[in-house]
Amino acid sequence: MALDIRDFRRSQETRASEKVANRTTAGRILTQAAVEIDKLTGDPLWDKLLTILQPELENAVAQRDAAIQKMLSMEALKDESIHRLCVVSFWTNQARVEVFEHIINLPKQLVEDAKLVTT
Repeated sequence: MALDIRDFRRSQETRASEKVANRTTAGRILTQAAVEIDKLTGDPLWDKLLTILQPELENAVAQRDAAIQKMLSMEALKDESIHRLCVVSFWTNQARVEVFEHIINLPKQLVEDAKLVTT
């Protein structure tokens, strides 16, 4: 069976997509950040959830801080539409920060409350 250029390209595309999938999985594992020790529950499933949520919190904080910096830039001060977009971005990311902080605090609170109820 002779291979032609289309078969070669197909096999190269398949290999490339497999590499991308592997990088995405590896990147997701690497981005699971360390969680503050006082937030950990001791339960591996809850703690796994916290390590997944921590990078999301850090991302929201970074985007909120970037919005503040852009809001204070000369470009935003000169153009009202850019300034408004920065304000919207700030408040959106501030809300995300608050939600992630609340969610990250929940597991510890639930575990502690469950111990109180069962004792």
